[in-house]
Amino acid sequence: MPQAKTLQPVRLDYFEKGRQVVIRPKDNDVFVRSVEQIVEACVIGERTLQRAFQFKRQLEDGLFTKLAQWLTGNKHRVRKAFLAPHEGGLMFLVIKIGAKYDRDLEDSLTDLDIDVANSPEFDLLRLDVMCLPEVSTETALSFLAPPLMLEFTSAQ
Repeated sequence: MPQAKTLQPVRLDYFEKGRQVVIRPKDNDVFVRSVEQIVEACVIGERTLQRAFQFKRQLEDGLFTKLAQWLTGNKHRVRKAFLAPHEGGLMFLVIKIGAKYDRDLEDSLTDLDIDVANSPEFDLLRLDVMCLPEVSTETALSFLAPPLMLEFTSAQ
């Protein structure tokens, strides 16, 4: 049985000025870059990756929980809600039960909006909120960008 060959890591030192590296990805394109460029690209890539992980944590571990808690506290007034990408951020769209204006629900939604906007826990997220009277799902979706959305339904 053939044994796998253990390859030693390739070491690139930023201070190896002028050293060129040939890179060949699986599509067989060829890139020739200086060591300095590669190191800088790796640093940028690592920062971007870390921010993406932070964004994911803030969204999944923080915002989803906060919105679910808010919905639980307002389940007697909310028919359903959606969370979707919207103009550089996220839109939390609430469809209330009935058509009558509900000041307490509007105030609670405003408090949620302010809390998320001012919380360092959500510094990578931008959330807009909107409340509509009871409308059809089709009407509600006209405010959003399906198919990238979550739908929350009330557990009444």
